Amino acid sequence: MKDTQINCVGVTYKVATPETVEEFDNLAGKEGAALASATANVIYRSTNAAFRAQFAEAVEAETGIERKTKAAGTKKVTDADGNEVEETVFVYDGTEKTYIDGVYEELDLDTPEKRQEYFAVIIAEVEAKLSFDPSGREPSAGKTKRAKKAFRDKAEAIFAKFGQEKIDAAAAALTAELDLTVDATTEGVALALQIRDDRRDVLSEILG
Repeated sequence: MKDTQINCVGVTYKVATPETVEEFDNLAGKEGAALASATANVIYRSTNAAFRAQFAEAVEAETGIERKTKAAGTKKVTDADGNEVEETVFVYDGTEKTYIDGVYEELDLDTPEKRQEYFAVIIAEVEAKLSFDPSGREPSAGKTKRAKKAFRDKAEAIFAKFGQEKIDAAAAALTAELDLTVDATTEGVALALQIRDDRRDVLSEILG
């Protein structure tokens, strides 16, 4: 065992952790526990989020049941005549899981069997695009990937209404909440908001 320093809620603490797979399995009391835990962690942090996003998009396209949106502020844009005008920014109202659950209810898909059968083609199409990639880590927000448009719009609305000072404050708050480095930019805040939303969806699935 070794002492490992962990960052959490803005402070650090130490805890004894296994140095080898064998130590992990012995602590768990089950052979193969380390591999099972590592696999579940990758699925939790990346695969589930990717499936949720692609599935929700495909369900909306297939069923025609639109995800609800709400106004989240305004941003300045240039119109066709070259004039700077205010444009309303819309974001999704609710998580992907909330939307999908609503679709199930509207289509009377009240059992897992019904849902699996009804969306079998979509599920297969999304499955074909997924990959299990244990090499990837949850990114530092704003550096390794681009946020979805809904979250970019939300961050841009914050900047348009309150300016850079509010973006700085949001980045600091999200850094503490998510335990990862959030860039003080609209893209950095947008990606952090997306990561937080993904985590909440996963928690909702766990809690039922």
